Amino acid sequence: GGLNAAKEINLNLRTFNHEGEIHTDKLTIATNSNVTINNPENTFNSLEISSRDGNAINGSIDVAIKTDKFAPSIKNDVTGDVTLENTKNGGLLSFGSGEAINIGGTFTAKTLGDFDYGSTLNASKGISITARNIYRRAGTTGYFSTPNTILFNAQNSVGTAKNPIWIANSANKTAGLDIYGETHIKGVNDGILTLGNVITTKNVSISSEGSIAQADDQTK
Repeated sequence: GGLNAAKEINLNLRTFNHEGEIHTDKLTIATNSNVTINNPENTFNSLEISSRDGNAINGSIDVAIKTDKFAPSIKNDVTGDVTLENTKNGGLLSFGSGEAINIGGTFTAKTLGDFDYGSTLNASKGISITARNIYRRAGTTGYFSTPNTILFNAQNSVGTAKNPIWIANSANKTAGLDIYGETHIKGVNDGILTLGNVITTKNVSISSEGSIAQADDQTK
């Protein structure tokens, strides 16, 4: 069945697997285990997921939504995978609000609009982001890290001059800078992939189905 509330739905559950539609402004979930909310007709805007006891969420998170702006925030570590998707054409996926979290599996984000982030995220098995533009949110200091591969699939651009994407290998970006995988940036249309700053300490490979341009600043 469906869940509908004008302002907020607040749930405290051991695990949450919901196949029906959810329509609200803010969805808050406290859980110990898996969260599955992957009906593409969901229309909530803000999502906050945390553990019930302050420890890691022991499972995976899989969320699909169809809205103009999807703002998910995960407050605690997750032992499994995290998959976030906005199926709205042009819909924004705006991840995180200052947290620093560890994910035991893979972090995957897909949107038909832009992707921005404002949290530090370490994913043990890799990071994959597909969006029109990929960038760090203004006024935030978050960065990505993984011992495996980071893949950015961008239709238009990756990073901006004022808000470069930062990539490190661990929660402490000043330590152990030689143990994480490569970053792959791929343009997925036949237009121009414009690169802003991507600041990293490892190899970066760049490819595009169209042409590649550079923003006014230098790509590092």
